[in-house]
Amino acid sequence: MTNAPCLRVARGSDAHGIARVHVLSWQRAYRGIMPDSVLDGLSIDARRELWEQKVESSSALVLVAEERGSVIGFSACELDGEGPSAWRLVALYLDPERWGGGAGRALHDYTLERLLARGATRVSLWVARENARARRFYERAGLAPDGATERLVFGGREIETLRYARDL
Repeated sequence: MTNAPCLRVARGSDAHGIARVHVLSWQRAYRGIMPDSVLDGLSIDARRELWEQKVESSSALVLVAEERGSVIGFSACELDGEGPSAWRLVALYLDPERWGGGAGRALHDYTLERLLARGATRVSLWVARENARARRFYERAGLAPDGATERLVFGGREIETLRYARDL
């Protein structure tokens, strides 16, 4: 990693930066997995509204990685419903221009530290079976498929997702 990003809890003023990273990463990571029409139709403004609500929610933990005052990545976690110590990582995205430099791993590790501080003992997430890059990232971080699968439909295309999990 060249420069370590600043890692912190997200604020409402981060919503636009989070939305920008969310849209750019989806458009790069899911090209060829999701229909182009879905990816090309993503709106930073619509995602900004979503992230404004999430950041203010008491039930979500939203964290950001920033550099020189700009959001370059974010993560979001929620209780998993399997008890107060099980959490689900619902998002972990990094500006595609920053992929492979270590900032994503730093954000991931920081996210787990924050979950541990909240009493988490288990974390899970869902990842598209076809998203080999993300699957490698999570496997290197100690997560593994637990056998659960789910099928989602985006723009008429069915995508199989796998649940990854690990104990903390």
